[in-house]
Amino acid sequence: MAQRLDSAVGTCPANIFFSDSGPTIKFIDYKSDCIEYRVSANKIQLNPGTGFVDLTSDDIRVNNLYFLVEGRLPNDVKQPKVTIYINADVPSILLGGSPDIRLQTTVSARNLDVP
Repeated sequence: MAQRLDSAVGTCPANIFFSDSGPTIKFIDYKSDCIEYRVSANKIQLNPGTGFVDLTSDDIRVNNLYFLVEGRLPNDVKQPKVTIYINADVPSILLGGSPDIRLQTTVSARNLDVP
């Protein structure tokens, strides 16, 4: 539940729903807090403004995380949405190998942002 903010909040720049596409994403949540997701040390991490915490288990190795952001600018006539790509594996001896996991999903802003 992201929202546009007219002035910067913490490390989140002003006038955005989401940051640019890339391996991290920042956005202003419904409480006007700057939220950031990233991958570090093969784990997906969240920073709710108080420092990064791991979201993924030690049993999963995240090899790639990418956010494709569309419609982030106020007057681009596109509904804000983010496509999230994750590539991970499970480096476990018990499984006899490392199955490759590839996930993709798209989320969009709840409120319309088109004229």
